[in-house]
Amino acid sequence: RAGKCAIDQALHKRIWYDIHRQTRQPAALCSNDAKSCYDRIIHSIAILAYKRIGVPAPSVECMFQTIQNMRHHIRTSYGDSIFYLDSTGVLIPFQGVLQGNGAAPATWVLISTPLLNMLRNAGNGSYLRCSISRMMQHIVAFAFVDDTDLITSDVGNWTITEDIIMQRMQQSINRWEGGLKVTGGAIVPEKS
Repeated sequence: RAGKCAIDQALHKRIWYDIHRQTRQPAALCSNDAKSCYDRIIHSIAILAYKRIGVPAPSVECMFQTIQNMRHHIRTSYGDSIFYLDSTGVLIPFQGVLQGNGAAPATWVLISTPLLNMLRNAGNGSYLRCSISRMMQHIVAFAFVDDTDLITSDVGNWTITEDIIMQRMQQSINRWEGGLKVTGGAIVPEKS
């Protein structure tokens, strides 16, 4: 996106760390990775996400019907295989949006944004007070594609304990994982 770059995410996370270190407030961060996020997207969820922002149904249905009707051949140095794999006769057609699909990043944004909003609406995340405006900010995570760092803290509450922070973080992780499961995803434990 114009005016945005990946390094901003690292800077924001570093500033968040600095705020908590300087104020000596308890905080928790859980880095997690969504398993094959593009390949596990359920088409019905993606279609609803596209319709939510007003994309015409024929365009969306064309993309997903094409994916569901694809034939997969093996290509070797000896040529393409005569045998192929397709969705004919299966109960659930192929899902996912494929790694090389130009619409895959936008599809993931449309699916992950409501999940992050779900965390925000449930009160999960970190509450910070701006030093100049004194306004409270509510941030739930630092996300870059399928790598999400869930955060929990409350700088304005001086009575909050580490135990409460850990309970809130566990709630946030459970809610995030539940949202991923509903959309076809999962968390990779080895990368989290």
